[in-house]
Amino acid sequence: MKAIIVAVMLALGGAAVAQPVIDDVPAQREPGAKPAASVDKRPFYVGAGVVVLVVLMLWNRRHRAELERRSEDETRRIREAARARRAGAADGADAGADVGPDADDPDAADLAAAAAVKSSDQEPS
Repeated sequence: MKAIIVAVMLALGGAAVAQPVIDDVPAQREPGAKPAASVDKRPFYVGAGVVVLVVLMLWNRRHRAELERRSEDETRRIREAARARRAGAADGADAGADVGPDADDPDAADLAAAAAVKSSDQEPS
């Protein structure tokens, strides 16, 4: 009878299934054992974040300097064009209009032209 039971067990499941193997038990730590050492990556993340912030700051400074340079160039071009128009208008209206203490003031010509227009509007025709 014992031979029949062994034959049936071998036919149905094989010999390896019937007997537990020592390697099937999950690994357990001893109570005082240290866990496996893993590298803490947080300092690397903080360092990478600092590097990214520095790169962004440097890019922003260069970009801002370029924008300011363009703005100054555009402003200089507009001022020169306005001065040329005022000089052309002053030459046509009165050749001596830029002589005096306000000759260096770029707004003096505009004020003088506005005063001339205002005085001509008030005179009766």
